[in-house]
Amino acid sequence: MKPKQQLPVSYINLDSRPDRRQFMEEQFARLSVQVERVSARTIADVPTELIAWHDDPGTLWPASPGDLACSLSHHMVWRRIVDENLPAALIFEDDALIEGSLGGFLRADICQRLAFDLLKLETRRNRILLGERAIHFGGVELRELQSSMMGAAAYIITRPTAQASLAHPLLTAMAVDRFLFGKGGPHLLRSRILQAVPAPVIQMDRLAGRSGEAKDGPARSDISPSRRDRRQRLEHLGRRARPNLGQLTAHNAAHAAKLVRLATREPGVIGRRRRAIPFAGD
Repeated sequence: MKPKQQLPVSYINLDSRPDRRQFMEEQFARLSVQVERVSARTIADVPTELIAWHDDPGTLWPASPGDLACSLSHHMVWRRIVDENLPAALIFEDDALIEGSLGGFLRADICQRLAFDLLKLETRRNRILLGERAIHFGGVELRELQSSMMGAAAYIITRPTAQASLAHPLLTAMAVDRFLFGKGGPHLLRSRILQAVPAPVIQMDRLAGRSGEAKDGPARSDISPSRRDRRQRLEHLGRRARPNLGQLTAHNAAHAAKLVRLATREPGVIGRRRRAIPFAGD
């Protein structure tokens, strides 16, 4: 990645998925976006000891080998942001359907224009809690993300956030989307996470019925079989989840403390209704 007038943009793609590479390249060409492809990590690249750690019944946020490979791919891009001293970068996964305008999100000075640590551009259509204050930017609203929202198909991460994340002890303890945007991760309700409303991006499996069940074309998931295989393997071994109660209590207490701080800063959050983030292509 080289600094340009445009914010650096990368998409993560397995070498074994040229169909997804074509899908993404066609979208970026249509949008006139300069982009760099990043060759994704595979399950073979995941350390066996990390897979074993996530197979332990006491692991709080277990991830499949496929999820771990995906997470390592994101970590690789974060490392490049830090090593190349980039202010921020926009990162896509290769099943991201882009229908809304990326517009101002591609500005190289977006970090100066908007104070954020992470900016999430996708929706999964589940109901989430958002901050009351809206920033109007490029034809969309930006609101603070205040509850878990999985998915890491399209987001902007700043260099300080990437650097802090790479040094965090929970980096490999959970899948990348939980680490960035979920309860249990270090960023939710601590870092400033903005959510685009409507979202210009959605993962294709959210359009294909139940998650991961699309069987043909770019929507076919490589991670879903890994999750299924892990579940079957653990069932065969007779392993059932037995989370460490001490760790679980500590995580819940930490999350409760974040909620208290949020309520102090924004009293209106108590009783606020959750909302589903619309997709700009709906």
